[in-house]
Amino acid sequence: MNYIADEGARLIEARERHRRDLAPYLRATGARVLEVGCATGSLLAVIRDAGHKVVGIDLSRRFAEVAQARHGLDVHAGDFLTIPLPEESFDMVLLLGTISNLSDIPASLERLRRLLARGGVLVLNYPVADSVVARAYGSRFWMFAPSVNTFMTERGCRAALAHAGFAVLRSRTDFQRPSLAKLVSHARLRVVLPLIDRLGLARTSVPIRIPIPGVRIAWAKAA
Repeated sequence: MNYIADEGARLIEARERHRRDLAPYLRATGARVLEVGCATGSLLAVIRDAGHKVVGIDLSRRFAEVAQARHGLDVHAGDFLTIPLPEESFDMVLLLGTISNLSDIPASLERLRRLLARGGVLVLNYPVADSVVARAYGSRFWMFAPSVNTFMTERGCRAALAHAGFAVLRSRTDFQRPSLAKLVSHARLRVVLPLIDRLGLARTSVPIRIPIPGVRIAWAKAA
């Protein structure tokens, strides 16, 4: 799947994510938001357009360049643990599709806690390693590829957050609104991709948010 070509569909998904999962935890305007693993910046662009100040980090220099060129975003390319950022300066930090790929989860979570301002919220999602769908797919589970470093259970994620000084506010199955190309790719139905591409449907978003099996989203604050 061409990630950059899917930008339009991701913007639709980002608007849904902001409206349902993020906006209730942000003041009306002027909040400061950091996204670690922001890719091409579609979610940050939506948050900025809602009146907030945003900063992004991604390991991929190519993604950072796309985010800067397409959306005019402040995105740093590099390792989150080495990029200088002011402490106690963010009202929200996002780790969406990111935490399991971090090289050092304990150190990263501890730094994230220091970066959050008083009352700030950490929002993260992650594949649950002992979920029914993960057990069924095994190493072929779509959320385990290609770069997952750490396989976490829900209990393990809560323990890691608690160890870093976070308290979980709520947690549930994650809901997303992916493009058809993303959906069939994750379902290991790539044989269908040429057909939906020829029909002009590959970049079309599904009409409603759907639960993503085996993936949890959680909101946490400093304990």
